[in-house]
Amino acid sequence: MPQLNQAARDSFAVMRHSDWATVEPLAAAWKHLRREQAHSTVFAGYGFTRALWKCFANDARLELLSVFDGDELVGLMALAPRSVKQSGVPYREIGFLRNHHTLCNAILARPGSEAAVLGALVSALAGLRSWDVLFLENVPSEPRLLAPLDGALAAHGLRRDAFEPGRHLRYLPISGSWDEYRAGKSGNFRWQMKKFQKRARELGKVEYRRLTSRDEIAAALPELFELRAKSWQGQAQSDPKEVVADEAFDYALLETLDDDEIGDLWLMRIDGRLVAAHRMLGDARKRYAHFMHYDPAFKDASPGTLLFEHLLEAAWADGLDEVDFHGDSAFFRRWSTEARENVSTRVYRPSSFGFLLQMGRRVRRWSRKTVAADGTTD
Repeated sequence: MPQLNQAARDSFAVMRHSDWATVEPLAAAWKHLRREQAHSTVFAGYGFTRALWKCFANDARLELLSVFDGDELVGLMALAPRSVKQSGVPYREIGFLRNHHTLCNAILARPGSEAAVLGALVSALAGLRSWDVLFLENVPSEPRLLAPLDGALAAHGLRRDAFEPGRHLRYLPISGSWDEYRAGKSGNFRWQMKKFQKRARELGKVEYRRLTSRDEIAAALPELFELRAKSWQGQAQSDPKEVVADEAFDYALLETLDDDEIGDLWLMRIDGRLVAAHRMLGDARKRYAHFMHYDPAFKDASPGTLLFEHLLEAAWADGLDEVDFHGDSAFFRRWSTEARENVSTRVYRPSSFGFLLQMGRRVRRWSRKTVAADGTTD
């Protein structure tokens, strides 16, 4: 675990980790730092990140940078180098691990020390010669991070593309009462919910169950995987290796998340048959949507919608502060009241090759915009 050029970092020491064995001792400090962030999410924590790498890294090499102020962890970002091609030209990119579970990413920095932490991280990255492009994808659109990031990049002569809009992720702050929230929905919405409830009852005995312990959730996963295979998400998965990795990931999360991050598994049955399941990860007074599946044979009763309403009502009963939907589908827009914005950019090494890569990307974007404006096709 080498230390990178501490003297140039105003007493902040940057540590480079290429092995998770050296990261594990930081788990508690990582969680504390993550919870200090303005929009803290469990997806930026040690437990989720460790499980993600365990199940989806394949041959990716860990490049995790931690920043210390004395003995205190004050900054962190977990990256992975990869080989990429642009117009057939290969180059070396470094960025966050990418797959269908990484909808947002994070650069963690102690509040009030953002400039110093980002300066230390960028200085350490500039000193690494193993990349041509740094891809910062779907990071929070927060001035407290983006402004000092720009300052740090400029200080090291690193150029970046303009920030582009990233994912729009919905959430629901819990305020007032459940009845008030429910009454705020349209008359058509409430009528539809009554219709779905009636159809479900006509199909048989409706039961809802909430599992909260590691052992309970682990025991329920095999049946849940059968439901996933029937769902539209399961039908869309054509790669058996991806299915195996997703199932391993669900088990791995139960091993790596802290007790208060385990969250819940919500199940809905009709006459004993599992027809819908929602997995919600946890945090202090928050819940995060991880996945949701339903049996399409029961689609007329919309069991996924009924189960989701059930878990939202429980959020009020439990006194939670927020439910993070971690997505922006039409389904989530029906329930949410707020959204968080993310942005993406690419940073280029100050070299002739880095300059050519950036100019090449600009030309390609300009060409696509011109074609779209002209209405022409190749």
